[in-house]
Amino acid sequence: MSFDLPISKIIRRELLQCPPHMPICEAADLMNANRCGSILVMDQGNVLGIWTRADALRVDLKDRHAMNAPVSTAMTAAVKTLREDTPISAASHFFIQHRIRHALVVDVSGRPVGMISQSDVVSLPSLELDVTLKAVGSLLGGPALIVPHDLALADAARSMAINGRDAAVVDFQGEYGILTELDVLRALGQQATGTPVGQRATRPLISVHADTSLFLARALCQEKGIRHLGVITGNGTLLGILSQSEVLAGYERDYLEHLQHALDEHKQRLAKADQELLLARQVFDATGEGIMITGPEGVIQTVNPAFSRITGYSRDEAIGQTPRMLRSGRHSDGFYADMWTAIKSTGLWEGEIWDRRKSGEDFPKWLSIRALTDKDGKVTSYIGTFSDVTEKKRAEEALREREERYRALFNASSDAIFVCLLTPEGLTGIVEVNDVACWRLGYSRDELLHLTASNIDATGSLGDFPLIAERLLAKGEAMFVTEHRTKSGRIIPVEISVRAFELKGSRYALCIARDITERQAAEEELRRRAHSDSLTQLPNRSFLLELTKRTLAAATRNGLQFALLFLDLDGFKQINDTHGHEAGDLVLKTVGERMLNAVRACDIVSRLGGDEFVIVLTEIANADDAATVARKVEDAVSQPVTFGELKLDVRTSIGIAVYPRDGLDIPSLMRFADREMYDCKAQHRARRRLECK
Repeated sequence: MSFDLPISKIIRRELLQCPPHMPICEAADLMNANRCGSILVMDQGNVLGIWTRADALRVDLKDRHAMNAPVSTAMTAAVKTLREDTPISAASHFFIQHRIRHALVVDVSGRPVGMISQSDVVSLPSLELDVTLKAVGSLLGGPALIVPHDLALADAARSMAINGRDAAVVDFQGEYGILTELDVLRALGQQATGTPVGQRATRPLISVHADTSLFLARALCQEKGIRHLGVITGNGTLLGILSQSEVLAGYERDYLEHLQHALDEHKQRLAKADQELLLARQVFDATGEGIMITGPEGVIQTVNPAFSRITGYSRDEAIGQTPRMLRSGRHSDGFYADMWTAIKSTGLWEGEIWDRRKSGEDFPKWLSIRALTDKDGKVTSYIGTFSDVTEKKRAEEALREREERYRALFNASSDAIFVCLLTPEGLTGIVEVNDVACWRLGYSRDELLHLTASNIDATGSLGDFPLIAERLLAKGEAMFVTEHRTKSGRIIPVEISVRAFELKGSRYALCIARDITERQAAEEELRRRAHSDSLTQLPNRSFLLELTKRTLAAATRNGLQFALLFLDLDGFKQINDTHGHEAGDLVLKTVGERMLNAVRACDIVSRLGGDEFVIVLTEIANADDAATVARKVEDAVSQPVTFGELKLDVRTSIGIAVYPRDGLDIPSLMRFADREMYDCKAQHRARRRLECK
């Protein structure tokens, strides 16, 4: 606030002086000429007294001799002084306390350096910043002194002096004017004190309503260049005169109220600070973390109970020592050098460090060191907070061991394992895989973690997964078969066992993918063995019956014809007996291949056993088509078979049955074709006998 400034900021450095023998009227004229409210009476550099406008009121203005008397006879001998470092607030209070409006300002040695008046305080340019919206009516000291306009100036001045007023209201019979000390001083300087006050008064009296703020009233005085305002009620009744003394008193009351408010706030802040300090002390003592505070040189100033509990050193044992007392010897000098480099550059270091307890036991702790600085950035202390992480380290080690065991088991599996996000739409993003999954698919772990289950599924629909997704979400487990595509494009059939689980609010699926390539091959081999002749790999008798039933059903349904050819090799027994089973097996396999090559891909070639074969022509237009194919087969089969250096002569007899002409079911057709085949074989024997004759 402005009231906190020293008066040296606003004093008038020029001292108006006069000798003690100067006539009063001349002194008044000198004050008027210098627009000053006071003059120092001095003799040979010594201050004898002070003569002010208020003193001029006490001069007998009716006595010319009195007006020409030496100023020393009318001065105030006891000059009030203030030191130049006195706050303006104290000066304001000084004026009010001593009922004066002027004071001599001296330096620390008592030498006069200037004058200060109430006007200097009231006209302080920034003072309005400290003024509240207080109404001027509350500042009046009492009713105004009112004199008639025809009263002699000398009588009016005497009345002002007796009543201690610096102004009087002049009544012009219904209109008010004002007579001030300055008006009296001017008349005294001109020795024109015999005139009535009406001729010296200023009219009209400038007035404001009683509820006008002090701020606005002061602004009006500055605008008009006046020091007094009339204060009136709403109906125009004059309540009094607002002078600079009342204004200054109002400022002082506001200032004192402000000081009291500030003092109350300061007390509240102190009480709050005490409470916070107590709370901080309680937190300092109660916290589970160890706290150590050192000076800027690293000497321990205080520690908390947790420090003693963790390290084993009491407070008295720690104070005065340095943190080196805790060093375990596990860290190099370079470690500590890097720590302090970080603290000096950033003001902070955090990390894990091994220290030693008083008992000699080494222990790990998490330490945070922070540098505390003053307003100039100079380090005043260091505060270190730490927690014993022994149990945490043990828990982390145990967790790490469990994770390593889990990872070992995870990777030891011979099956590929995937952990995928599980949503109602199915398996989505891959979040974890084992080594087998990476090796089998040819991707790195990072590559797989950026893919989804659909990216590696070769079927485009995760096999039959959409059919069992609801069951998986409902029961938590399922199994399905699909195919995986490797990074190189190879297709691998897999059987996937899925188990759902939930972790931290998200659902996942543990997918174990087993490569079933060998199993499918084995199953295919079993199927092949169950349905195929072991020597020729042609469909065997049981598979032939199944295939022929399908052909019969299709022909019946579509109104088609098909033919069944029953074949037997002529002279096969002689080949087998003469040249052995190896030659016989070669003949059978060769004949089977020739039959396959002689018919269409949709037709069926089967070995019933021994040297008997059946061919099913699945669709023919008429019986002639069957005969044509039979001749083609006969020609193909009848070619010699090379066995080493031998050429084995092979011939066949063929019986033909056509559906539905020769039978409506498979047994009937088989019997008909068999009879036809024997008839054909008999004809061949007869033909060979004739050829032999």
